[in-house]
Amino acid sequence: MIEGIVYEVMKFLKSGNIDEAKESHFLELLVKKPEEFTRLMVILKMAHEAVREDKFITKRSIYYSNPVLFKRQSIIDPLLSKICKELSIPRCALKINASSKLIVYGDIYLGLGYEGDVIKRNNLGIPESLFKSGYEVIISECLPQFILIIEKDTIFRKLLNEKFYEKFKPCLLVTAKGYPDLITRKFLAQINCKHPNIPIIGLFDADPHGLNVFCTYKYGTTNPMMQNEDGNPISIPNLQLCGLLPTEISFFQIKETDLLKLTKRDKSLLNTMLKRSTIQHESILLKQINYLLFTEIKAQLEILNTIHSNYLTNEYLPNKLELLLGILPNK
Repeated sequence: MIEGIVYEVMKFLKSGNIDEAKESHFLELLVKKPEEFTRLMVILKMAHEAVREDKFITKRSIYYSNPVLFKRQSIIDPLLSKICKELSIPRCALKINASSKLIVYGDIYLGLGYEGDVIKRNNLGIPESLFKSGYEVIISECLPQFILIIEKDTIFRKLLNEKFYEKFKPCLLVTAKGYPDLITRKFLAQINCKHPNIPIIGLFDADPHGLNVFCTYKYGTTNPMMQNEDGNPISIPNLQLCGLLPTEISFFQIKETDLLKLTKRDKSLLNTMLKRSTIQHESILLKQINYLLFTEIKAQLEILNTIHSNYLTNEYLPNKLELLLGILPNK
């Protein structure tokens, strides 16, 4: 595919026929936006080398290959989107990743295929490098009782500091510090596929973006850059919404001054979510979206700290785990 683009460019440069440029997006850029075309060709060159050598590169490494040309790292995402759209391939086919946002706490192994080259990661983030060269996720001999996805890094750290893992081990705590990146979703999707009986639950803000982050984890995205090798969304079908549920807010007797009002952008996002075919069977999610639109009130997970500082760790999550999964804390 990449060789085909280079052939088109060489043919055009040799003929000088402007009409040919109108038939190809890349050639049109060469004529109208030569600087953007140059950036695309640099990315294609690096992607071609990565595919040929079966290794991954990052957007950061692309930027630092020529910072004068790229000017800022954020410019690379729309360029990758153009390449993926033009070639009709997902970003993973180009062997290009963002620097990983994934952090995992718990007992887990990463192994290279079936060769037994196993690395145990205890109580640490999993480095992105281990997802290169065909590493696959291997759960430890003692399967986790559940996997808890946590939207925010601050809440993830809070649970660790308050010894949540020790109370409910064996379990896995996972965060991508907001919207999940490709590596985080592939990591969880692989576990979900290999171990469908391990419950996966999610802890998100009781606001439009929290619910949208949940949907991104569960259903994936139509963005071709964020799909798997066969062009399908990377999904986690077993994921359950644990909390914080908008419908729960009124039960906590929280001061009205501690709550937030929905913005116009919030309402627009919620109405967009309601139109998605993927969530039409998700009764709990639909109820939460409609409740937000009705009350026009939202809350973040930190609101539970106003009840008392350890409420999330000592009461809210233990109650949820017993209710949803029948799991009690260790004695």
